[in-house]
Amino acid sequence: MDPLRPNKGIGYQGESISMTDENLPRIGTIMLIDDEEVDQMLYRRLIDRSDHVDQILSFLSPTKALAHLKDKSTPKPDLMLLDINMPQMDGFEFLEKMEQFYKPKRAPIIIILSTSINPKDAVRAEKTPLVHTFKRKPLTEAMLREFRTLLAGDQTCVT
Repeated sequence: MDPLRPNKGIGYQGESISMTDENLPRIGTIMLIDDEEVDQMLYRRLIDRSDHVDQILSFLSPTKALAHLKDKSTPKPDLMLLDINMPQMDGFEFLEKMEQFYKPKRAPIIIILSTSINPKDAVRAEKTPLVHTFKRKPLTEAMLREFRTLLAGDQTCVT
């Protein structure tokens, strides 16, 4: 078991949570990388209404998201939700490029959030060092609570 990513696993659904939402650290900055504008709009609305997150960074283009991550003057995410199926660059290509300048110990918690039902995508995500877990769309408030619990266990990611 990786001590930096103690709950890494395909489809991990979390353990029973003894802490209430008030006791969990908020997600400081979340980065959404998904080429689907409708998904982005729904995620932003859910995140805004959930009151789990302080700041949302939203990118339709993985290339622009990479540029943001490389820029030392921009805020860095604590948590990243990354789609796999994007036309310009798929999520795995994005991660390969990200690995060139982010080491797993310093990277945000990365969740693959995808409509993919291909089991090979889930296995590939599991084998990618930067990825914490693979989840199926849509994003839910329960997932956001789970992500707060992940951050509570990985204080290197809390702002």
